[in-house]
Parts: sequence; structure tokens; C-alpha cells
Amino acid sequence: FPSHDMATLPARSRVGKGGDHFRLKYKVTVEEIDIYLEMMCCIRKILLPEEGESEITYGVSFENASQADRISLMAFVNTATLGH
Repeated sequence: FPSHDMATLPARSRVGKGGDHFRLKYKVTVEEIDIYLEMMCCIRKILLPEEGESEITYGVSFENASQADRISLMAFVNTATLGH
């Protein structure tokens, strides 16, 4: 789940190791408006799947996100948190 500067991201296969950087392209919907985000991320933590699970969970931080992407992400988080 994202915050304004960090998120947990599930993945079915390995994305990288701690400290690796990658470009995240993500669609969020706020008030029925689709917003496409693109930002650099750094892997901060990796949680391997527990027995019977298949997804790896990555803790990532957003780096050098544009002001527009940060505002869009905050709007998405606030909407999701409030359940709207």
C-alpha cells in the first residue's frame, strides 16, 4: 500500500535486490479519473513469500518523483484511506 513516499509492492517474480533502483509505471484511479504515474523507486526491503504463498513483497521508496506524481499519489492514498 502506498504512502506519499513509500509503498509495498507484491510481485510474482524477483524484481531486484535491496538498494536496486527501477522505474515504476502505475495507474491509480481517483474520483473515477485514471492517472498514470511513472517514478523511480529504490528497493528498501524484501519479504519472501511464506509457505503456500507465491508473491514476494517489496518495500520501496519513491525517488525524485515529480510534484504532479506526488500530488496524484497523495490523492490516491487519501481516497483509499477514507474509502471513497
